[in-house]
This record gives sequence, structure tokens and C-alpha cells, in this order.
Amino acid sequence: HYRAVAGGRGEMANAARADLARIDIAQNPGSYVLRRCDAGSDGDLVVSVKNDTTLTIDRIVVVIDYTDSAGRPGRLERVLNQRLGPEQVASLPTGLGPYLPGSACPATVVSARVVD
Repeated sequence: HYRAVAGGRGEMANAARADLARIDIAQNPGSYVLRRCDAGSDGDLVVSVKNDTTLTIDRIVVVIDYTDSAGRPGRLERVLNQRLGPEQVASLPTGLGPYLPGSACPATVVSARVVD
């Protein structure tokens, strides 16, 4: 029911979107925290995350799956240690590189929490 109302416009739709985010963010954090991959000034991968809700969120965890220079798969977890207000963006340097701009983004948002 929240999804149906959240798809509309106006005050009731905005309230439904906020309630839906509170209910659903634990199971589907990537639906509420958008991610983007870019090369930093040193050429390493930088993951940017954006709070796509009207709520303040924290405890954002991003996992990066990569292949090392020897061809072995690896996994790196980065935690954003700050609160993000609505529409705010933060960057997480990974130390992994080089990252070629335009390459697939190997990052996944695996966790986030609404701040009460």
C-alpha cells in the first residue's frame, strides 16, 4: 500500500515515501542510497553515495568486489562514518586502482539505517 501511495504527488505521497524508506531500507539499501564510481586524482576507485530519501541516514556500508593483479577475486568493505541528510553525497576512497572511468561500478550498497 505504501508503494502505491508513494508513487503519487503531494504531502501524502511524500509521507508514504518516507515511511516506505523506514520500513524497507534494511532489506533494500541500494534502493535508497545511490552509488557511483569514479577515478580519484590518483586514479584509484572512489565510490560516492547519495542519500535518495527525505530522511537522515547513517551506517552506510559499501562492498566492492574486485580482481587483484594476480587474477584472484577480492572483496573490500567500506563504512561511511557520518550521517547523510536528504540528497547529501559523500565519497569513500577505496585504495583500489587503477580504475578506468566508464568501467562497470563494482560497488554495492549492502547496509544503511534511518536515523530516528
